[in-house]
Order: sequence, then C-alpha cells, then structure tokens
Amino acid sequence: MNAKTRSRRLFLLALLGCLAALCVCGANVILAGEGTKQRDSATSSESRVQSFAAGAVDQDDEVGSKGLKPDEAGVKVNPKHQRTGKQTTLRTSRPFNHGPAPAGREFGQIGVTIWRVDSGQSKGVEQEGVEQTIERVDTNAPYTNGDTIRLRFQSPSGGYLYVVDQEQYVDGSTGPAILVFPTLTTRKGNNLVEPWNPIEIPAYPSVWRFKPRALKEGETRKVQTAELLTIILSPKRLVDVSRISRQQLTLKDGEFEAWLAWKAPVQQFDMENTVGQIFKANGVAQEGDEADEGEVGGQTIYRVTIKPGSPLLVTLPLRFKGTP
Repeated sequence: MNAKTRSRRLFLLALLGCLAALCVCGANVILAGEGTKQRDSATSSESRVQSFAAGAVDQDDEVGSKGLKPDEAGVKVNPKHQRTGKQTTLRTSRPFNHGPAPAGREFGQIGVTIWRVDSGQSKGVEQEGVEQTIERVDTNAPYTNGDTIRLRFQSPSGGYLYVVDQEQYVDGSTGPAILVFPTLTTRKGNNLVEPWNPIEIPAYPSVWRFKPRALKEGETRKVQTAELLTIILSPKRLVDVSRISRQQLTLKDGEFEAWLAWKAPVQQFDMENTVGQIFKANGVAQEGDEADEGEVGGQTIYRVTIKPGSPLLVTLPLRFKGTP
C-alpha cells in the first residue's frame, strides 16, 4: 500500500468516526428533548391539577350567591318604601335556589340590624334627646366586654316579638334563658309589632352593654364565647303581661325549651356594601341613612320555612373576640 492510499483510508476512518459521534450526540439531543417534553408534560399536568384544585376552591368560595336582588332571593320588600339611594342587593354564603315553599309550609321573614353605639358621645343612657353616633355592623362581628349595641327588628308580618338571651360557654353549654324583651323599660312592655313597623331594642337612648352575668351563690364562672340571642315572632302571646316588669325575666324551667321546638330551616341574606356605615341617630330615624335597609327590613334578613300560623324563631350568636 502506497502512502497515498494509506492517507485516503485514514481520512475515511476519521470521517466515519466523526459521523458516529454526531449520531450519538443527535440521539442524546433527541432523548434530552423527549425528557424535556415529558417534564413539560408532567409540569403541565401538575399545573392542570393545581389549576383544577384552585378552581375547586373558587367553586367552594362561590357556593353562595352575591348581588341578588330581593325578588331573586325571595325576600319580601316594604310596599311603602320609597327608594332614596342605590338599589339593595343581597348576598348569602349558603347554596340557594329560589322557589316556592315546600307543601304545607310558608316563608316567614324578619330583618335584624345591629348598631354599635358610641356611648362615649352619648354621655350615658339617661340623657334624653342626645345625638348618638351609631355604626352598622355585620351580624358576625366580634365583641368585647364593654361594647354597647342596639338592635333593630322589622318584619313584613305582625306579631308578638320576644328576645331571649343566654350566655354560651366554651364547652358548648349555655346559661339560663333570660327574656330581655319585652320589659317595661322599652315601649312600656308592648311587644306587639305591626307589619313593616321597625322596633329598636333597647329603645333610644338606652343601649345593651356586654358585661358578665352576676353569678349565683356557689356558681363557678365559665369561659364565655358568645351571647346567644333567640328571636321569636309569634302570632300569639307567649308570656302573660303580669310577668313583665322593668327587670329582665328569667324563664321557667322547660319554658324556653318548649319554644325551641319551633326551630325550622333558615336562609340568611346580608345586605351588600352597608357594613361600617356611620350615622348620627336621634331616636329611630338615622340621619344620612340611604333607607335601603327599610326596603327589606334589616341588614340581615332571615327567611324561615315555617308551618302556617306557627311562630318564627331564629338564633343570633353575638361572639366574643379571641374565642372559638
């Protein structure tokens, strides 16, 4: 073999080696590309899973309904109300489908508004005619001892209004049932309310102040988590007028328990964009109130499924800050 032929063979071998190396690199590039595709696919799948999970959370957040007009929620409106502000819209955190009441049932309704009263500016509850600063608060707002509030009730149906208060403790137990309305200090004990006629408890300028109940002899104080208000609107009188005095009435054993038999399914609606509004109050009227509350009867509307002619009963817990 001459030198020229030997050089040609060496050149061909070198060329074949380079081609082989290129093939190996190409395969690695292809494999790496497939791995990247698999990783991208896995990442994409994971993202889809995360996105679906996030969607599920969003769905959970949107279980209830927001921006409902009263008729869409099945909430009755005051036929005498004259709109002076923006249209009332309602929200609910629970699943809701508006439809007729079940057979043999009807919808009862009562509205509740809680006003936090600035007792510092009211200079005590004895001064008649004083202008108070009041703030509309959410029914789930937390409280502390010393806070002062006033409640307003309004219903499209008339009846006898009763409000029972119980202390609720951290172990789930409750204190004695105390009838805080009616008393002779508010409306002279008259608890008969007319349709759409608002009633404030306690009557202006008085307030309810959160403070621990005085203990009976030998009673140990428990950790309190809430004041539990039970609101009853009954077509018939439940307590004889002879028992009503200026003092709040501790109900007889078994009396309140019998009333609890009227518990029924409740749908709660809250007015949108109204919590935190501050007004100057002098009696029932609020200066600057847009009167949207008057359209439906309260900041919070309870629609209760009841038997015709039966009392309407709802429970409103006023929870304390920093408790379960």
